[in-house]
Amino acid sequence: MNFLKNNKKGLIVGAAAIIVAVTIYHFWLKGSEVAAFVVERRDYIPSLIISGEVIPETSVALSSQTAGVVLQCLVKKGELVQQGQILVQLDDRLARVDFERAEKSVQMAQLNLHQAATVTMEEVRLNSVEADLELEQLQREYNRTLALREAGAVSEQELELAEMKLKLATEAARSAKIAWEAFQDDGVNISILKTELQQRQQDLADKQVILQQYQIAAPYPGEILDLYVGAGELLQAGSKVAMISSSQYSRVRIRPDQRYAAMAAIGNKAQIWIPSQAHTKWESQVVFAEPVGNADQGTITAELSLPNNSADLYPGQLVSVQLYGQMASQSIIIPEAYLNVQQGKSGVWLAINGRAHFAEVEVGLQTPEGALIQSGLQEGDILLATTGLKEGQQVVTRTERSQ
Repeated sequence: MNFLKNNKKGLIVGAAAIIVAVTIYHFWLKGSEVAAFVVERRDYIPSLIISGEVIPETSVALSSQTAGVVLQCLVKKGELVQQGQILVQLDDRLARVDFERAEKSVQMAQLNLHQAATVTMEEVRLNSVEADLELEQLQREYNRTLALREAGAVSEQELELAEMKLKLATEAARSAKIAWEAFQDDGVNISILKTELQQRQQDLADKQVILQQYQIAAPYPGEILDLYVGAGELLQAGSKVAMISSSQYSRVRIRPDQRYAAMAAIGNKAQIWIPSQAHTKWESQVVFAEPVGNADQGTITAELSLPNNSADLYPGQLVSVQLYGQMASQSIIIPEAYLNVQQGKSGVWLAINGRAHFAEVEVGLQTPEGALIQSGLQEGDILLATTGLKEGQQVVTRTERSQ
C-alpha cells in the first residue's frame, strides 16, 4: 500500500504515456482507414439546372454566329418558313475549302487504315510520291498567284483559295508520308493509323460546326416579320439578322449567370418540367440567346421552345429547366464530398505514399455527377474523405471508382 501511495504519480504519468504512445501508433504508424476516390478522366455532357418562366408566344430576333459577308437572303418579309430552313447565307467559301480539306484528310486516313493489311509497300510509296508531286505543283501555282496578287492582277480571295488548296495538298502529302513511314518501320502500326483517323474526324466535325455558322436557319416554323440585312452587307458576330414569329403556343425564358452562357447557346438541348411533377418532362431547345448579357446583373436572357403545347403549362408559371451543353472530353469530375477548404483555399486531401496531404484545386461547373476540376488533379490521384484529416497523417485507403 505504501508503495502504491508513493508511486501513484508515477503510475498516472506512465498510463498517460502509454495512451499517448497508442494514439501516436494509430495516428502516425498504423494509419486509420479512410474512404478514397480514384481520379479518372472521362467524357461527360455538362448540364445546368435553373428556374424558368413560361411566357406567351412572341417574336424572336435571330443573330449571326460569325462574321461574314451576306451572300444572299433566301426569304422575304412576310414569308412562312419551316424549322431548319435557311434564311440567310453568308459567304462561306474559305470555310468550305477548310471543310473540304478536313474531309479529304479523313478519307485519306480511312483509306490508309482500310488498306493497312492489304496494300504493298510499293503502292504506299507511290501514293506518297504522287502526293508530293501534287504538293509541288500547287506550291508553284500558289507562288504564281502570289506574284500576280502583288502585281494587282488577281484578287485577295483568289490568293486565299490558292493558299487553302496548298494546305490541303500539304495535309494529303503528310498523311501519305505517315503511311509510307509506317511500312518502313517493320509493317503498318494500326494503332497509329486509328489515332490519325480519330484526329482527322474530330477536325472534320469542328470544321463542319464552323461551316454551319455561315447559315442562319429558322429555329422553328414561323413567319418572317422583318429582315435587317441585304446581299453584300458585312456582318459582325452577334449582328441582328431577322425577326421571326413563333408558331409555338408557349416558350420558357431563363436568365442564367453569364458564366454559363455556353450552356444557353442557340440549338442546345434542354428538358423542362413542373417542380411538383418531375415525372413528366418536355424536350426543348434554346431558340434565342442575347448576344450581350446584362452587365449590371451579370446574367443573360435565353428562351426555349416547346415542340407541343401542353395544358399543364401556362404563361407566368415557374418551371425547372435542365440545359445540356456540348460533350466535354477527358474531364475530371469528383464527388463534392471530397472537396474541402483549408485556410480559405479550396482543395482536396490526397493520399501520397500512405499519408494525407492537402492540395489546392480550381473548381469549375457543378454538375449532377459532381464538381468539374479545372486544374490541380491528375488521373490516378487518390482523394481522401475530408473528415478529421491532418497534414502528414498516415492513412489506409478504401478506394472506390466513379461509375
